[in-house]
Amino acid sequence: MKNHKSSKKVLSVIIAFIVISFAQNGLISKAQALTLDGKFYFTPQSGILLIGCESTVNIQVSTGSNYSNAANIIVNYNPQEIEIIDSDPYTSGIQILPGSAYSNYADNVVDTTNGKIRLTGFSVGSNLSGTKTFGIIKFKSFPGIQ
Repeated sequence: MKNHKSSKKVLSVIIAFIVISFAQNGLISKAQALTLDGKFYFTPQSGILLIGCESTVNIQVSTGSNYSNAANIIVNYNPQEIEIIDSDPYTSGIQILPGSAYSNYADNVVDTTNGKIRLTGFSVGSNLSGTKTFGIIKFKSFPGIQ
């Protein structure tokens, strides 16, 4: 049971997110973006994780009833509890795996000191409508987390 509680805690840490920004038919302000019905969510939304083992969480982006040509997310996590696994060993720093929602991804940065993941996706000349994978976070929880 101890691992089950720790597993839920680790998953809830990775699932917390702060900033969502959509663009509809061109660039829009953050204030406008917050009025849209688009959203980010994570899959799986819950589950049992084995401490010390690698796990994966997908960041899904849904445009709701809108179109989007760009999105940005910042995910907070506790670097004392989980380690983000680098998905691009040929690029300096640590990155997550971009999804297929947009044709271009920028600002793919994992700040392991402050526990922040930033990812921006955009498409030129096309818009996203519906739901697609925005990014994939691979991580490992540290043993001994309560």
